[in-house]
Amino acid sequence: MTFPLIWTLSRQSAGALQDAMQHTTESRDAKLAKKLPQWFLEESKRECFTASLFTCYDLLPPNVMLELAWRHSLVDLAMPCVIQIMREYLSKASS
Repeated sequence: MTFPLIWTLSRQSAGALQDAMQHTTESRDAKLAKKLPQWFLEESKRECFTASLFTCYDLLPPNVMLELAWRHSLVDLAMPCVIQIMREYLSKASS
């Protein structure tokens, strides 16, 4: 079963949305991880969008996170991830 098919099946139940995020993270596929937040936005699942940013945190480039949030007027929802990214960058820069 491909991961996009899992996303399609996930539309049928709210609990399966978490499975879509988990399967995407387990795939370790950065291209797929970029598509997941977009998919949640298309499905009008704002909370899932935010959750996917955290779940796929290590697979998503910060600019992708921020741009998606900005384009959909959801910067407030992405701000916790942005703060964490800044914290990590500053900690690396100071060491």
